[in-house]
Amino acid sequence: MNGSGPRKSQAGAAGESSFFPSSFYRLAATALIFSPLLIIAQSQPVVPEENGSGSLPERQKHILSYSSLREADVFFCKRVFRSFTACEHANAHLELAPMTLPEVLIDAVGHGQLRAFTPGLATGLFGDQVDTARFKTVDREMGLCPGVVHLAEDWIFDEARGEMYPRIIAIGLLLESAHPDGCAHDGKEVFCWIPFNEARTLLTGHMARIPLQGQEALSWDDVLVLHAFSSHVIKESNVLDQSISDYASGRKAIMEEINIEQNIFRFEDTLWPEQ
Repeated sequence: MNGSGPRKSQAGAAGESSFFPSSFYRLAATALIFSPLLIIAQSQPVVPEENGSGSLPERQKHILSYSSLREADVFFCKRVFRSFTACEHANAHLELAPMTLPEVLIDAVGHGQLRAFTPGLATGLFGDQVDTARFKTVDREMGLCPGVVHLAEDWIFDEARGEMYPRIIAIGLLLESAHPDGCAHDGKEVFCWIPFNEARTLLTGHMARIPLQGQEALSWDDVLVLHAFSSHVIKESNVLDQSISDYASGRKAIMEEINIEQNIFRFEDTLWPEQ
């Protein structure tokens, strides 16, 4: 009789522990109520924020850094000058940008946020720094082209990585009076050059491509680094410092543009032995 008491209490305790505690049912009920709301919230598309000036918020700004490059690893380098304009049909995805690339740079240089340099002669690409007051005077009296820029880029073959890639060095602003149609074809009409590395932080905050369904917003820095635009070659580095328009026109100029680009990639192909 005395031994049966403890056994019954142990059995009763075992029977009570076999059931789930009441807190489990409260958690299960909460999950059933709020899980549909979580699914609906996750299915909503994320719309990039934008302020009135068409700039991206701080948390969406990022710079696509270039890969490290040693001078000893540069096996080949050729400087090419391009003309970029949004009026081309291939750049239709950039026409809806709140501010064009030249407008962003003109506004920044006019407010002293970026440095601009006159085209150099014997000193290279950059000459003397343009004073902010002079820049505003030229923009007011002669006008800077708001739709066309020139790009100076170096095509580099990296011996360590075994690949050829371009790096933009500077962006050139043009005088509007020289291009009444909004399209530029000559590399000698650049008013000033803006170093690209100094402008990248500013360009990351300005939207270039408005995101549509299934697309991602791109800043002007993303467009330039990824080469997500169409342009045409106007000049390659040469001893006489001549542009294509100095010795070719019409169909011959177009063929020369194609030939310059093909020679760059043909040089890369010749570095690898045929299998």
